[in-house]
Amino acid sequence: MSPNLNAAFPSMLTLFGGRQSARTIHFIAAFAFIGYTLVHVLMVAITGLWNNLRSMLTGWYLIRQSGENHEKTN
Repeated sequence: MSPNLNAAFPSMLTLFGGRQSARTIHFIAAFAFIGYTLVHVLMVAITGLWNNLRSMLTGWYLIRQSGENHEKTN
């Protein structure tokens, strides 16, 4: 918490229990948000990056049938 924030909202320092508590809460929340984001990006990448991106942007999701093969056979 910066001194400017303390001047504008003096009760915030009391609410968080001091500067060190506010810093601790901030870092825990920041690392939780980073972890949440990384886990979700990893889940999208594992389950099919291009298909998931296409479905997020266009609404179309490709569902493959069980016997469908994308290799060309002659």
